[in-house]
Amino acid sequence: MKKVSDKVRERIASIAYSGDLFIDIPLLLDEVLPINEEKRHEMEVWFAFVVKSLSDPSLGMHRSEVDDDLRHIFITIMNGLTATDLALPDLDIPLEIERFYALIDGLAIHAVLRPEVVTTDMMRNVVKRHLLTLCRPQSGL
Repeated sequence: MKKVSDKVRERIASIAYSGDLFIDIPLLLDEVLPINEEKRHEMEVWFAFVVKSLSDPSLGMHRSEVDDDLRHIFITIMNGLTATDLALPDLDIPLEIERFYALIDGLAIHAVLRPEVVTTDMMRNVVKRHLLTLCRPQSGL
């Protein structure tokens, strides 16, 4: 599992961001969603690890570390939207962090279980739609 989580961290660290959060956020989330066979396999490994960690306390520390890394992605996203004044003004930021994280978790689970239904295009469209619900109206989007 460590090998998989290190690989994901490396991919995220190597992203060439554009500075446009409406491009960069979906690009970032493509690295944690099962949008292709390699990432689907990584997600399957993660799910198996999570289930195993429930009965093997020695795995709990690494599970928590990966969970914290993932949660940090959503904290960073919400901080970025807030700092650039893109976020709607009255959002409950801690709630929105959890909502975004839960949305991505749900998409990942369903994409692994039913890839013919929750396709890459579907996941990307859901992410974009969710992002728009968090943001002030933007012209051209």
